[in-house]
Amino acid sequence: AKQQANTGTNGGKWILFGDPSMRFVIPENTIVTEAVNGIATTELMDTLNPGEHIIASGFLTDKDGNTIYDFSGLMKVKVYERARIDSTLGNDQYSYVEGFLVQDSVMAEFEVEIINGQFVFDFQLPYELAPEFGTIKLSYYAIDGLRDARGHFSDLVVGGQQSAIYENKLAEDFISFYPTIVSRQLNYLSKQNVGNLKIEIFDLSSKMVFSTSRESILKGEQNQIDVSNLQKGMYLLRAYYDDKVSNVKFVKQ
Repeated sequence: AKQQANTGTNGGKWILFGDPSMRFVIPENTIVTEAVNGIATTELMDTLNPGEHIIASGFLTDKDGNTIYDFSGLMKVKVYERARIDSTLGNDQYSYVEGFLVQDSVMAEFEVEIINGQFVFDFQLPYELAPEFGTIKLSYYAIDGLRDARGHFSDLVVGGQQSAIYENKLAEDFISFYPTIVSRQLNYLSKQNVGNLKIEIFDLSSKMVFSTSRESILKGEQNQIDVSNLQKGMYLLRAYYDDKVSNVKFVKQ
């Protein structure tokens, strides 16, 4: 049909790819990154150095941009390295080598819980990243059993020298926090003798809303944190001990 309508050299450039009656399965809901390290994504953010910790938070919206509050499930997060320059082969007679950007190297991959359409997570940039400046990409896909959502954030500039902050080693077994849904008291139990314990709580805007420290806690000792003054919603708690860190999410009713 195209050749009959146009007998010129461009007449044959049209092709039918796939079945026009079938549509791509693209999630209608969108995952929005609201804040990173306490700074709204609508504002200018500082450059991140290799080895820095990142706390990101956000929410879900429907196809019309309305916030979704009844979505609870898991979100897969992929953190892509800065884009690199690749090139075409130029192996045809009349072709030539052309450079293009590729961002396909995954530096981190993990799952995050979404509760009532909101999420918060943290991760640490690798110390061995090259010092060249560029933007990394946070890619999201979430599902709650019936619906799904997608999104990404590509405005985090990374580069420069390694962060002066020492590398924290994940050690979620030295202390436990419970329950994960709390109204007044959040309990924590030490699983070993711990010295110089520091506890911080961050809200969904990555703002620190609580901080405390203990010089020493004995193995088996149980303590409480009064969270009754916190607003309802999801929070990220981080406990530090020597060069170890424990990350816990909880919901304040």
